[in-house]
Amino acid sequence: MGLFGKRSRRKDRPDISDTEMATRLMGSKAGDETVTVRQLAEKVEKLSLICRAMWDILQEHHNVTEADLLRKTDLLKGQAGETCDDCGRVISRAHGKCLYCGAEARPGSVFDQL
Repeated sequence: MGLFGKRSRRKDRPDISDTEMATRLMGSKAGDETVTVRQLAEKVEKLSLICRAMWDILQEHHNVTEADLLRKTDLLKGQAGETCDDCGRVISRAHGKCLYCGAEARPGSVFDQL
């Protein structure tokens, strides 16, 4: 029997109800999302390691302090971004497009393109 007491119309698996099929499908999607989250976590870990290595090189070769890094980070956080060509509102650097009209933002630097 399928959903709402009706027989399943699936000819390939008539023994599986609609609810069971939906449950299996959702389980499969959840598994896919788990893999995606794991892959993203691995990328973040690699990027963190690269950032740490670059920071160490900067400190060794250019006498830069953590206070310098924090000041620059705060400065970049405070920058609003650019103005949208389509609607004129400010586009945050954290987003790749305007949150108001959906227009794509122009990349300002190589870091905005990542």
